[in-house]
Amino acid sequence: AITNGILSGGRAPTNSRPAEIEVGDGIVVSFLVNSKVVAGKPFTINAFFVNRSKHIRRFTVVVPNKKRPNEKAIKHISIPPSVKLQTSTELLINGSHSNQSEPFMEEADFIRKFLEHETPDSDIVCLENNVRIGPLNPSTCESISLHFIAIKDSMHVIDLVQLVDNDTGFITNLRNVLEIYVSKYSEINKENGIVTTTNESMEIEVHG
Repeated sequence: AITNGILSGGRAPTNSRPAEIEVGDGIVVSFLVNSKVVAGKPFTINAFFVNRSKHIRRFTVVVPNKKRPNEKAIKHISIPPSVKLQTSTELLINGSHSNQSEPFMEEADFIRKFLEHETPDSDIVCLENNVRIGPLNPSTCESISLHFIAIKDSMHVIDLVQLVDNDTGFITNLRNVLEIYVSKYSEINKENGIVTTTNESMEIEVHG
């Protein structure tokens, strides 16, 4: 069962508690955005996995980025001033250091280079993919961080997250995972750099 919630600066979820379906064998996934999202600035979605099944589970999380044969979005993207990346592990792409252009290049230049390569069709782009989960023992949990960037301010939907079972190859498509409000950089600037933190989340029950 999937329950939508509006996160990070938007309205509260329609349900105070995400709907769950009690099954004999399943995985519960919670997605959380804990800070305001700004256009042109990387942000993080935390995914929390709970294994309610009686089996050890192993997964790979994939967030497909739509592609297009042109670069219209890249030409219009407005990336705010930023500082250099702190470490070489930030904003890993496809889970590999070798895919980074330079570990300490300017953040704005890094993002532009990435978008030139990806040519995304969506307004929110995942900066890393193929993130592995597990082995997740029964009645245990694990969390991961997924890094994204929003190309323009608006209300956006992360409409597909794929959960790949590494043991069986079965793919679970999680649809309309999150709705996220993206603010303009100028709006944040007017607040003197103060970012309001919210902690709404949603949960998804994965049958397996």
